[in-house]
Amino acid sequence: MKYGTVLGRKAPPKPPLASPVMEEALERKWITVFGQGQYVYGAKWTRLVRLLQVEIVARAQRLGFEEWIFPRYIPRQALDSFKLTQFAPNLLMPAGLGSFLDPVQCISFYHHLRDRTVSSEQLPLSVVEVMGGWTWRDETEDTMDGPYRAREFLRVEHVFCGTPQQVRQRRRQVRDNLTDLMTRLGLGGRLSWVTGAWTSPR
Repeated sequence: MKYGTVLGRKAPPKPPLASPVMEEALERKWITVFGQGQYVYGAKWTRLVRLLQVEIVARAQRLGFEEWIFPRYIPRQALDSFKLTQFAPNLLMPAGLGSFLDPVQCISFYHHLRDRTVSSEQLPLSVVEVMGGWTWRDETEDTMDGPYRAREFLRVEHVFCGTPQQVRQRRRQVRDNLTDLMTRLGLGGRLSWVTGAWTSPR
């Protein structure tokens, strides 16, 4: 399958009545510009983010995911194994002593499993994570798009490992779970086959 292939689209039940969300949030002072690619998120915006985080984590837990907390101070060894220091060095934010601030969020999960043995009885190992805090990328001014694509941002991460069959099943469950949430919120969306945050040689 070609990267970028659109697998499905879902239009919202009716067009939104408000202006673009981020523009309105900035106008209402729910979000305030702090610096290049940085924002202060006020009480109302924070409440929305927290409600979404809690709902997504609760839904993941009902699927059998465990909530963990990942470190965000990542050793170079972990980034090297993902080839990020070779293919995306411009996005990495150095944090001293050969380490970097986490640009991806899931790296610490896989680094934690390095040289460990996971028995078949423990699979699938399914984790949902948000409490570790910010994800950092040294985005340039021309690549940033308001709070949509900032230098530091929050997200909820689902990571899982298992047999090929278990992983495919988990992937479908997460996809259907989040699609259902968007439908219940009256939101539209697009499902695409993508490479991730950047392109690296295959």
